[in-house]
Amino acid sequence: MLIKNRTMFLIGILFLFAMAGCVYDKSQPTETVVSDLEPIPSEIAEDEAVSVKETESKEYSGWVEAYLDVLVENSIEIENAKRFGIYGGCTVAILDAFSDETPVLLLIYRYEDSDFFYNDDQAVPCLALKILSYSGIGGIESIFDSNIFFAAGGGNNYCVFYTYERELMLYRSITDGGTDAWGIWPILANQNFETDWKSLIYKECDLAKIYYACIPYQTGTEIVIKNNGKEVSKEQYDKIVEGIIESIEYMVFPGLGEAELYHEEFWKDVTPFEERCMTYDEAIAWLEAQKDSAI
Repeated sequence: MLIKNRTMFLIGILFLFAMAGCVYDKSQPTETVVSDLEPIPSEIAEDEAVSVKETESKEYSGWVEAYLDVLVENSIEIENAKRFGIYGGCTVAILDAFSDETPVLLLIYRYEDSDFFYNDDQAVPCLALKILSYSGIGGIESIFDSNIFFAAGGGNNYCVFYTYERELMLYRSITDGGTDAWGIWPILANQNFETDWKSLIYKECDLAKIYYACIPYQTGTEIVIKNNGKEVSKEQYDKIVEGIIESIEYMVFPGLGEAELYHEEFWKDVTPFEERCMTYDEAIAWLEAQKDSAI
């Protein structure tokens, strides 16, 4: 009788577990639930993080209408860039940057770098420079889209300037782990820099017109100086830099401000340049005026 009672007791317990399992199953959705904390696949995250919304499929009557549409669609990303302390809050420029008589739209926008995180798993906020060109057949084309500033690690700064030789150039500096490095790169259509947060200094130095790095080691300090990927002497470096500074016609984007550039030796005696950038609101108003004048 005792064995029979135990058997009936076990059967009862199993029956209760089975019933509980049935109730739990009925309460669950039929499709798979993915946690909000699950990482986005890297190939998707990169595409979404380092690009503003594209509008190439639309048709426009001209570049004024096209650029207005781009600015309006990406107003949040562009306006959020001002939170980094951008000089004058200027994040937009429109100019004939590549000497083809077609104005291009240059804009600085904010995004979150999904490949680099703070200790609390928060993605690092960054700035990217995007250049769009009106194709003349009713659409626009993205011809440049690359990182220029990262709110992480050591100090870093940037500026974009235009030369009398009609070259668009990017200056970039970074201080990281005791290493001070800076360089000046030509901005070429359809030649973007890599997107990881140190690449403009460490991986892209051979693409720089001039590059300088002071790297501390236990055995001493190494100075690396390159001109278009080839090592040059400090005397050659000084002459090249002097020529570049003299060739600057105006600043497009002064980065965090010209004063912030002066800790690098070749900026210290430079007279502040005229800027050709606009705030988001100024750019919208300027384009609206161009549209009205064409009517």
